[in-house]
Amino acid sequence: MTADAWDSWADEYDQEPAGLRAQHPSKAALKREWHRSAVVELEELGELHGVSPELLRVVI
Repeated sequence: MTADAWDSWADEYDQEPAGLRAQHPSKAALKREWHRSAVVELEELGELHGVSPELLRVVI
C-alpha cells in the first residue's frame, strides 16, 4: 500500500462511526503487528544463516 493510499484509508477510517472502528485494527495496531512479523522473520533468517540469537537481539 502506498503512502497516499494509506493516508486516504486512514482519513476515511477516522471519519467512521466508533461502532465501525471496532471492526478494524488501528494504524498503531497494524504497525505493531508488522513489526512483530518482521522480528520473527529476521530471527528465522538468522537461525538459517547461523547468526547467534544474542547478536540478533542487539541488531533488532
